Parts: sequence; C-alpha cells; structure tokens
Amino acid sequence: MDFDDLWELFERTPGLNEDKIKSVLLSVRNMLTGSNSKGIVFAYDEAQNLSDNSQRDQYPLSILLDTFASIQRDRHDIQFLLVLTGLPTLFPRLNEARTYSERMFDVMHLDRLSPMES
Repeated sequence: MDFDDLWELFERTPGLNEDKIKSVLLSVRNMLTGSNSKGIVFAYDEAQNLSDNSQRDQYPLSILLDTFASIQRDRHDIQFLLVLTGLPTLFPRLNEARTYSERMFDVMHLDRLSPMES
C-alpha cells in the first residue's frame, strides 16, 4: 500500500476524522500481522506546533490524542507507540487539548547539551 491507497481508505471510511484515521491505522497494523514486527512507532518532532483552533473548527491535536487513546482503550493486542518531542510548551498544550493526556505519556525533560557533549 502507498499513500494513495491509505488516503482512499480514509476517504471511504464513514464517520468522524478520528474514525477514519483509526481505520487506516488498524488496516496498516493488520497488514503487518504475521511479520516480525512487534509494533509501530509514530514519532512526531516539533509537536509543540500542533494546536487546536476552535475558531477555524480545526482540532488536529485533539484528534491525534483521541485516536490513540481509543486504540489503547479498545485494542490491547495492538502495539502502537506515540512519541511526541518538542519544546517545554508541548506538555501544557497536550493538557489543554485533552485533560487525560497526562496519563497517556511518560514525560522526559532533556537539559541542554554542554559544549563538550554538543
């Protein structure tokens, strides 16, 4: 499958965007069944730039969190790992979007590298 196939599946799936994304993710996982794959890591860098905008009726951060929370809650057999990295403003933004998000993540704070380390 390529992007066009996944987009077509997204478009054909009835329901909210969260339902459509969940359908695509579950289809990809089903394709990996029987492989040596132990799961899928979804990594998003600069995630502090993700934000909901109610004035434009756009909720990308909430949809992302809702989708992964739903999969974690309903499908214990699926191993998905969501990794978000970003500036210190990321965690408050996550909590602003969904109050339960603090339970979804293990938060790690990284200090600046020393001149020797960099």
